[in-house]
Amino acid sequence: GGSTYPASPALPGNPIQTGLTTAANCDLVDPNHPEIASYTCHYQWPHIPDALTNKDVGGKGMKVRVVNENTDDPMDDASDGSNTIRGVITTDSFTPGEIVRIGASKNIKWTKLGSIDNVKIQFSVDNGSYQDIDGAASLPASQGQTTGFDWPVPPQTSDNVKILISSTSPTTQPALAAESPSFKIKGSLAITKPEHNEIVTVTDAQSPYYITWTKTGSFTRVKLQYSVGGGDFTDIPNAGSIDVSGAGPYTFPWVVPNQVSDNVVVRVIQSTPSDSDVSDDSESFKIAAGLKLLTPNGGGYYLVDSNLPITWKVYGNITQVDLYYDTNDGIPVD
Repeated sequence: GGSTYPASPALPGNPIQTGLTTAANCDLVDPNHPEIASYTCHYQWPHIPDALTNKDVGGKGMKVRVVNENTDDPMDDASDGSNTIRGVITTDSFTPGEIVRIGASKNIKWTKLGSIDNVKIQFSVDNGSYQDIDGAASLPASQGQTTGFDWPVPPQTSDNVKILISSTSPTTQPALAAESPSFKIKGSLAITKPEHNEIVTVTDAQSPYYITWTKTGSFTRVKLQYSVGGGDFTDIPNAGSIDVSGAGPYTFPWVVPNQVSDNVVVRVIQSTPSDSDVSDDSESFKIAAGLKLLTPNGGGYYLVDSNLPITWKVYGNITQVDLYYDTNDGIPVD
């Protein structure tokens, strides 16, 4: 403060603490010369009140006054300049390095201290300027601890994304904004076939099994692998760089190997640009040896007591088969 001046009842003031003594709250500036009686005093204001002010708005700043309790010597002093009392907004909805997926919905929650009516949520990519989020330009501040806000994650892949939650009225309701730690936005992959416990038979190039998947994101190529019996993943031949630049869903004709197992998993991984964080594993399915009847295969006419050539294919390790016929189109008879 500046020079002391007589206390004036006209000056506004709300009590912080009364009865502070020089003996308990002050230290001599020069202990070697106590006769000078110059002291440095201190008090830790424990709970700044919820009285949001802004030093940059005329007549709306906060000042602190110190007043001599001795009315026979009514001296006081106040802050030379105005100060700001701000609210505080915090969020713990993101962890450092967390991955959120394009097209998914990420719930954002926050807390606030102080009389803040509304907040806005924005996001930044690669340290760029903060961008508005549709539907989040003015949200009730109290909503942060209840429903929060469901953010539809945009198609902007990056390893450095941040969220900012701030007061919509920084002039009259200033607040320390909440900035999240850096997180990642990535695309996604989802295998739709094979399905859980599906039986996939050993095949050849003429009768492949079609692996099917979908994607979100702008990456252009993927690769496919498979694992048998919980073992390491092996690259699927000719599936190391599959073009997915067009619209999905996507398929690949897999010549299923002769590796009979009750526990097989197929994996799809983003390969261009390479990113192992963008992948998906199918549910466990089965590979079984297969049979395919070639002839007769419908539409034929056969004479009683004539010969009928029957042909079939075997896929995998089948050592013996049995042949049957019925006359009810394969429909069970009650």
